[in-house]
Amino acid sequence: MASEEQRVSLRELNQASGRIIAGVKGGRPVTITERGKPVARIVPIEEESHIERLIADGLIRRAKAKDIVFPPRIESEISVAQLLAEDRSE
Repeated sequence: MASEEQRVSLRELNQASGRIIAGVKGGRPVTITERGKPVARIVPIEEESHIERLIADGLIRRAKAKDIVFPPRIESEISVAQLLAEDRSE
């Protein structure tokens, strides 16, 4: 996968967008310039999910239990919003 970044002007992007996007799909990021100054970047979309990225960064870990049992839902006549409003008014 190519990783060298390409720089193209707005005019070139306008005229050759298909070719440029094909390069991005191939893994090559592109910096878009206007009068020689960078104004935007087009980068390939990562295949891994947000969750996979957090796991790879060590910020979260996968659950070890296969069958997670959640506690039963508690029924109440008062909504959570009402409880919060009451708590905040004290």
